[in-house]
Amino acid sequence: MIGTYDKVHLFGLMKEDQYLSAGKTTNRFELQQVPSAGFICYDLRFPEWMRTLGTTGWM
Repeated sequence: MIGTYDKVHLFGLMKEDQYLSAGKTTNRFELQQVPSAGFICYDLRFPEWMRTLGTTGWM
């Protein structure tokens, strides 16, 4: 296992916020010396999440 991912953006229509706690950390790791990060498809709705990682030199 390279890393873990705690879902940061909970899906309101499924009421995830009533049953789950949002994560607060990014999933950064290196894959063959290439800085990388894990995302799920719902994260695409929150470009600032990926932009933050991109501006920190991790992507």
